[in-house]
Formats: sequence, structure tokens, C-alpha cells
Amino acid sequence: MKDFVFVAVSHELRAPLTTTMLWLRVLRDPTAEPAARAQAIEAIDQSSSAQARIVGDLLDVSRAMSGKLHVDVRPVDIGRLVGAAVEASLPAALAKRITLVHEGDTFTGELQADGARLRQVLDNVLSNAIKFTPPAGMVKTRIRRKRLAIVIDVEDTGCGIEESALPHIFEPFRQARGFAAPAEGGLGLGLAIAKQIVELHHGTITATSGGIGQGTLVTLTLPAAGHRRAPSPPAGVAGPRALNNINVLVIDDDARVRVALTELLRRAGAHVVPAESAPKARNHILSDAPHVIVCDIAMPGEDGYEFMRALRASGNKIPAIALTGYASRADADMALSSGFDMHVAKPIDFDRLVASVTHLLRR
Repeated sequence: MKDFVFVAVSHELRAPLTTTMLWLRVLRDPTAEPAARAQAIEAIDQSSSAQARIVGDLLDVSRAMSGKLHVDVRPVDIGRLVGAAVEASLPAALAKRITLVHEGDTFTGELQADGARLRQVLDNVLSNAIKFTPPAGMVKTRIRRKRLAIVIDVEDTGCGIEESALPHIFEPFRQARGFAAPAEGGLGLGLAIAKQIVELHHGTITATSGGIGQGTLVTLTLPAAGHRRAPSPPAGVAGPRALNNINVLVIDDDARVRVALTELLRRAGAHVVPAESAPKARNHILSDAPHVIVCDIAMPGEDGYEFMRALRASGNKIPAIALTGYASRADADMALSSGFDMHVAKPIDFDRLVASVTHLLRR
């Protein structure tokens, strides 16, 4: 099984990596036409997003298997969330001439849930429905209240699932092993993660099918009430000057990350001071204290935890965000206990980082 997983993961990562490397050659060619350069940028963007999704799925499966996958619960307008997921799926459906039907536009039910995680579930289920439905088919979503539960159905007219495979489709790596159209590719992790997320909400997710060629119905059932937990970093959209007049200190020993972050934050309106180490960051703080600090954790010599503990021990209360590849809940807890105000995991969602900065400053 380990050999199979390694081969499957390697295969899925090599495809977007190959795309990136080939299109980079186009970008480096000074004779490349503007249209070709624009196509290269778009292809690299899509490939990097694909790699980020694969890595994210692998981390989520690892967390789920070790009991460390968690949800951050807050009030969610489930009708609006489902509608947004359907709208986001429309381009993929149109590309295959698939009719996308959504019933329940006026649904106004609310539940306590992790909106981002539920959106992850809906995006995956809708993506699968569209992927395994032939051109000119139909995918229909319905949302309704059933006693104290909210039920969401995603039904397609696609290739269907064999009866013998139905009990296994929520197990990791099953798609890659041929339980569903292997020609479509993928690691088969999405539904396994979806099941874990739904169960963390004390709900259920099931799949039924009449067999090959008979389509599939996936049903999510969620309780209409839940328990609140601490919020995760806020989502948001970075405007062109969202950080006007804000001084940001960026600390990261990786020059590529540091330079890119500095450039993007400046484009968002911030005045940015970059530092490649904790000692240099400390000197910048003494000479001109920033409004907010964005700090890597894994740095040689003095790491981010040590830097922040020393800063807080000195009485300094500058808001600080830990920006790190250490993405587990335990890592987030360690960052907060060291004195950081927020933990943002790599790969970086820049819009979310900007929203986190503005959130901290407002608070």
C-alpha cells in the first residue's frame, strides 16, 4: 500500500510540476510573444494551485488519520454557502455543456459550522459530479430542512458507481485504485476528507447509485445547531490599497518568499521592511516599530518562537502573525502560546494574509 500511495502521489505532483517547468522556459525566452507569455502565466498559476490542493489534501488526510483535523465553528448562512459553491462550479459545467440546476435559492437556514471546511466539501462533491458526468448531462443540487437537520443533495446523470464500490468511495486513494473512472486521474482523497469534515460537524455524508450509467446521489445531512470554537484567520479579498499607511515588518530567511511578500504587500499599499533574521528584525523594531509583524518560524539560529517569546518578554505588544509551513493545530497552538496573535499556514493565501493583518489592527 505504501508503494502504491508513493507512486500515486508522485504521479499527481509531476503533472503540474512539468507544466510549470515547461512554461517557465517560455517566460524566460525574450522572443516569446505577449500572448504566449500571458498563457504561460495562467498555466503556471493553475499548476501551482493544483499542487497546493494536492499537498493540502495529503495534509488533511494525515491530520484526519491522527485525529488532528479540526473545524472552527461560527454562524453560517448555509443557503448562501451552497449557492456560492454552485456558482463557482458553473464554468466547469459550461465547459462540458452540463446543465447545473440549484433548488433552494431562497433557503435562509443558518447553522453553526466551519464555512471554509463545508465549502471544501461542497466544492469536492460538485467537482466530482461534473467530472463524472458526460457532456450534455445534468447536475442538480437541492437544500432543504428535515426536522432538526439541514440536508443537501448533489445528484448527477453521470457514469454511476458499481454497487460493490459504494461502501469504499469515502476511503482514501480509492479513486486512484480504479473504483471510479481511473482515466480521470486524481488521488481519491477528496471524498475521504469530506467525510471527516462532515463527521466533525456531527453530520453524515452518503452516496447512492443505481449502478453503472445510472448517475449518483451524494447527500450531506448536517445538524441545524452546533458548538462554537475559536475562529480561524479571516478570509477576504485584497484591494489595490487595502493596507494604506500600514508599516509591516516581514521576517523570513527564505529570500524568495521574503522578496515576493514584500512586493505584494507594497502593492497592497503597505510600507514594508524586510528582515532575513530575528536579530536584524529586532534592530528594525528598535529603530522604527512597525504596526504589524509577519514572521516565519523555521529560521536558523533564533527561530520565530524564540524571537516572539523574547519580544513579548520585553513588554512589546506589536500584533504579530506566524507565517509557517508548520500547519497542524498543535503548531498553531504553539505559535499562539509563544506570543503570536495569529497563525497562517503556507502555502500563503495572500488575500487571507491581508485580511488577517487588517483584522489584527482593527482588534
